[in-house]
Amino acid sequence: MGRNLHEVWRMNTIFMILFLIGSNDLCQNLKSFQSFSSYLEKNEAEKIFNKIVDEGIYNLRGPKEDGTFEFAYLSMENPQILNFSFDLEKFPFIWKQGANNIFSIKIKVPKKKNIFWGNEDAYLSELLVKLDGIEKVLDKEKLLKRGEEYEYPLNKIYNSVEVILKFQEMKDKKRSSYVEVNLYQGGLKDDPKNPDYPLLKNLLELKKYSIDSPFFAENMEKFLLNCSNSIKRELLYILYLLKGNQREQMEGVDRLEILIKQMP
Repeated sequence: MGRNLHEVWRMNTIFMILFLIGSNDLCQNLKSFQSFSSYLEKNEAEKIFNKIVDEGIYNLRGPKEDGTFEFAYLSMENPQILNFSFDLEKFPFIWKQGANNIFSIKIKVPKKKNIFWGNEDAYLSELLVKLDGIEKVLDKEKLLKRGEEYEYPLNKIYNSVEVILKFQEMKDKKRSSYVEVNLYQGGLKDDPKNPDYPLLKNLLELKKYSIDSPFFAENMEKFLLNCSNSIKRELLYILYLLKGNQREQMEGVDRLEILIKQMP
């Protein structure tokens, strides 16, 4: 009976936290989480914390109706890597994969399939890509040697990419070939001109720490101190503008005048 009451109390606490973090106020949401997190189990606390942080990052980047952001853009500097692998057992073998925001393709034939079995070379008859609907042959009639990697940069980030690999059988092969394909996907890069850029950087840093990390509480306190000080954030951004070009300096002066007028 006592156990059931504890479970009901715990669930009510979760619902209370979810209710309290319903606003768009990132600082208030994290303060509410900080107050009630000790009453939650670790996995529940992690889910709620990640929800608050992910929504905070999304909102601070300035989401637009078309799915892009006002203060973040796709870049090759911070890629996400989509990993795929397969065995070539029947021929001709055709592998297809579609993805968004791709800027490079890497094909690898590892030396070994696993800790017990070696690998074999593979014969790539054609590497065809569809870049935003336009077909292009990147390679053909190529022997992919075991232990080697073959990279095909696309030189820009394409919104829609389909990769088609066509393999043919090789004679005198002892076993099937195992192939790995990596698709490099552009990651988001934050614009320093974002008025909330310092806060966003601190939030991304806070996200790196697990809630059971010995540094989590300390970093949470530091973040909330900066998070609450909206005037300090605005002054830091104005300082950034005043160090820029003439247009940015004029914008900085305008924002400083507005800030002064808002002060009591």
